Amino acid sequence: MKFKDILNLSLKNLRDKRNNILWFIILSIFLLIFNILFTVRGTLVNFVASLINNDITERYINVESKIEEVAKTKADIENLNISNVAYVFASSSDALETLNITNNKDINGTITLYGLYPGINVDVIKGKKALNDNEMICSDTFYPGYYENKTSNELYDMSKYLNSDFIIKTEKILLTDNFEHKVIANANYSLKLVGLYNQKNNLMGYDVCYVNKNTLEKIKSMNGLVYESKNTETNYYEYMGYENKKDVIVLVNDYKERENVLKFLREKGYNANIIYEYDTEYLDNMCLIVKIITIILTVGFCLIMLLFITKTVRKDMPTIALYKIIGYKNNIVRKIFFYQYAILGCTSYIMVLFLSLILKNIVSIVLKKGAITRIFTIKLNFYFSLLFLMGTFLLLYLILTIYLKTLNKKGQILKELEE
Repeated sequence: MKFKDILNLSLKNLRDKRNNILWFIILSIFLLIFNILFTVRGTLVNFVASLINNDITERYINVESKIEEVAKTKADIENLNISNVAYVFASSSDALETLNITNNKDINGTITLYGLYPGINVDVIKGKKALNDNEMICSDTFYPGYYENKTSNELYDMSKYLNSDFIIKTEKILLTDNFEHKVIANANYSLKLVGLYNQKNNLMGYDVCYVNKNTLEKIKSMNGLVYESKNTETNYYEYMGYENKKDVIVLVNDYKERENVLKFLREKGYNANIIYEYDTEYLDNMCLIVKIITIILTVGFCLIMLLFITKTVRKDMPTIALYKIIGYKNNIVRKIFFYQYAILGCTSYIMVLFLSLILKNIVSIVLKKGAITRIFTIKLNFYFSLLFLMGTFLLLYLILTIYLKTLNKKGQILKELEE
């Protein structure tokens, strides 16, 4: 029998049997639940990673060094060429600087300026990335200085200031041996705003901007505290409780790699530690709960589908017996009924895909309104629902094969027809 004839018989069975509707509904519900569960689990895992990696301090490893050996310690660690290390800083403050900013109009205050060192990334949504000297990118919604309880009306829409110049004011202060502070230099730097990033997806402050490495180092050289002598620096750190010690900062590419790098550094003899540790226990527990629920439901769904397929095929036995009497071989009969339910399954899967996409868009809109949940990136996971569907087809094929073998005897066929 040709494929076209087998397919026509399968389609005829689809039109004639109400039981097909029940099969379609049950399979659709199971596939949708699978999509939701694995999407939720994947979203939670991605959220934890994004939440932690967005804060570069969560990717820091502190390596203790004497003040006079900081440069050597930094160079030695760089020479190790650790694959998971993005950059090595001589100080925790090397990656950023707090400065005064103004556009001589309506924006005046302080900003936190980060350098775009390796391992510090930001996605620009408008304009270009600040790769050239004296260019910067800032949050699309901006407020200089400490942000607290500001309404959206009070935030600056920085798209209005794109390609405008801002003045960064620096001040270099000398700390004398007597711990006296003297301003020894100041300067103004003009930075052009060339790009914007989405603050809602970044979870950084509303006062955070980025420049390239050269620009930040140039600005830092004219800003901050300098010491009258090495003795002053040593005394200052002892006064601050560091006892002539300073931390070299190792920035890893991903927080998940931090433990391996930490272990490696300790094996090399460095006194390395993790100071900043984000407490992910609550989120990890949520992921575990979703995983347990997924396993339980997967086992339950498989058992239900086994019973349902067995019952469905059992109801089809009179029709199967009729095909056998007509003279169809087992292989042909099996194909007729397999194609019948495969068509239903594939149609169900396509419908679930569209329904999942609609639900994703609705949930994404809701999450974007939250202060923390706005960072959620929902990535639909159709892989496991597809595996479940393939498993269902395999189960159907095996059950059809088993029941067809029971009809090999003529007496059994007549018995099925009588029933």
